[in-house]
Formats: sequence, structure tokens, C-alpha cells
Amino acid sequence: MVVTLDSGYRTANLARMLEVRMWPEEHTRTPEKSCYYAAETTIDGVVYRGRSRMSASNELARVLVAAGIPDASMRVEQIGIAGYLIWKSSHRAALWTYQETATIPLHRVQWVDPAFRSAQMRSAFAKKEGGTDEPAIPVPETVSDE
Repeated sequence: MVVTLDSGYRTANLARMLEVRMWPEEHTRTPEKSCYYAAETTIDGVVYRGRSRMSASNELARVLVAAGIPDASMRVEQIGIAGYLIWKSSHRAALWTYQETATIPLHRVQWVDPAFRSAQMRSAFAKKEGGTDEPAIPVPETVSDE
């Protein structure tokens, strides 16, 4: 079975394909949560690894972007499962994650940096907790054209 995601996105670097291996870390499974998955690839002798409960290959893509690795296609194989998934752009894969709740089935959502989300929460509750009127996130000054 072959699944290609992001088919509408064109990348200039289709010739370079990153081979990604993914596997479950079963010892992290709990009755309430799925286990973590690990995904890794080797580029020029350096091993890059991502780890996530929902989207290890997308987490690996974020690691690659942060390391400055040029955009490339990703062929993701999960050990023990036949077939593979292809992302046509590792940089595009870095933009997404997956989410599931008790009422909403698994679906793709845009990834938001947890540090940014935490800063938003601190800012929203700063005044309620006796903080000042100053926002926790610095607001840039507006520049006029005058």
C-alpha cells in the first residue's frame, strides 16, 4: 500500500528522497494514551530522530527544518507494517500534526509550537492572577508611514 500526502504541493527536489523508519515504543503505552512512536533518518552519516504520540514523521520533519536540512521528499515506513507513506516535502510535513479527541476522530491540524501556546496562556491569565497590564508577549510598536 502506498499513500501520498500533500499531492497538490510541488517541490523542486523530488529527486532526493529521505528514507524514514518509524516504530512504536510499546513500553510507553498506557490504558489512557497511545504509545510514543519514533521516526528517524540518516543524512550524511548524521542520525536525525523525532518522537511523538500522534505524528512522529512530522516531528522528524520539524527536527530536519530546525537543523537546516534542505527540502526533500520523505518516504516513511513503519516497521512491521507493509507499505509506506510519501510526503513530497519535508518542510511542508513540518507544518502539520494530528489530533484526536473523545468526540472528534483523528484529523490533521496545523502545528503550533508549544512554547508559543504556553506564552499565549500566560498572557491571557496574567492580569487575572494579579499581574500587570503589560502583556506577557511583547507587542511590537506600530510604525506609521508618516
